[in-house]
Amino acid sequence: MDYSKLRVEWNCRSIGEEFTAKELVRPGWETLPEAWCTTYQEFYDRVVTGIEALDRMELVGYNGAELVAVAILVITDDIHVGPCVTVMWNFVKPGHRGKLGRAAIRCAKALAQQHKVPMYCFTHRKGEGEYIKVYRRVHGR
Repeated sequence: MDYSKLRVEWNCRSIGEEFTAKELVRPGWETLPEAWCTTYQEFYDRVVTGIEALDRMELVGYNGAELVAVAILVITDDIHVGPCVTVMWNFVKPGHRGKLGRAAIRCAKALAQQHKVPMYCFTHRKGEGEYIKVYRRVHGR
């Protein structure tokens, strides 16, 4: 992987504003067998409608001109820990994972620091149907 062509941009979006990385919904669905319990169109509508209903930060990653990653960050009132910056939806195309996924986590922490939110969290997919939700304090683990 030539990391010199990677770049990350972030855009603050308000409720009702268009989701800018819709082209990654299909490859996300194609690599997520547990989502196949509904049609692709139902998945697409659920993801796009859900994202556009949020005040959010859209973090997008490019390899040259190709869009290869997206993460949706939202400040939530998490039922487990209270105020928290949450990575609500994240997809990185195979072959680009690792560095871009870690960038989303760093951005979640930075957003939490900026807004004085004590926690940030993300979900790590371990395998089909197996996920771990990770909570971290902004200052320390």
